[in-house]
Amino acid sequence: MNYSSLNKKANQVAHFLRTRGVKQDTLVPICVERDANMLIWILGILKAGGAYVPIDPNSPASRISYLLNDLCASFLLTTKAIKARLPGSLDLELIEIDKENTKVSTSPTKNPHFQLHQIVLLMLFTHLVRLGS
Repeated sequence: MNYSSLNKKANQVAHFLRTRGVKQDTLVPICVERDANMLIWILGILKAGGAYVPIDPNSPASRISYLLNDLCASFLLTTKAIKARLPGSLDLELIEIDKENTKVSTSPTKNPHFQLHQIVLLMLFTHLVRLGS
């Protein structure tokens, strides 16, 4: 995957998340396995104006419940496989990102409107990704 492709996919995620109510400073918990898809969704969260909150899917159920209750988030981004391992007592919407691929792929690929602090965060994030590769 090249940077142009990554950017377009992250833009689609950002537009999708904005339709789900993500705006500036919205906390967006994400509980997925570490892979390239996770990077796309994290970048999309940032581009939508949100702040991603990583939730380790290998954490004990009580820890996950505590974190999500403390965040007061309205939804959690996860996958079908991880959803089956999550505590059943969660009081929020579970968005399975693997099921939402069709909706995401029909979202615009253009950059969403940014505010200055978002641009700084994206530049920092891009720089950190390049250092790690």
